[in-house]
Amino acid sequence: MEALSLATPGQGFAATGFAATVKAICDCIVRAQCEPVPEQLRERQSEVTRFVVDQQARMPDYLVWPFRLATLFFDYFGLVHDRRLFRSQDQDARWRQIQAWRSSVLPPARDFIRFYESLIIYCWYSNDEQ
Repeated sequence: MEALSLATPGQGFAATGFAATVKAICDCIVRAQCEPVPEQLRERQSEVTRFVVDQQARMPDYLVWPFRLATLFFDYFGLVHDRRLFRSQDQDARWRQIQAWRSSVLPPARDFIRFYESLIIYCWYSNDEQ
């Protein structure tokens, strides 16, 4: 099977960073909140990531770019917590950042995490083949 590629050819660093950040968020939430992930279900994690990206692409135009920017901001916010981009952190550091945003006093930060968690968990458990 081909490797997951969420950025299309010709897209710049922001698109690549966005795709890598979405994958990191999906992987972190699946590992922390879903059933244990045996090796044969790693492909399923790629499907979850693809589902999340596809749902974001279906957003109205006025929401797509703000949400992508928020996702990139979340990635760079990792520099504050761990001195590394979110996508470059280990699982524990990623989970701490997600928890920090989930319990933030800022409603947009909490909503951002809730959006990702809802899509990820819905997709993970909606497949009867598990």
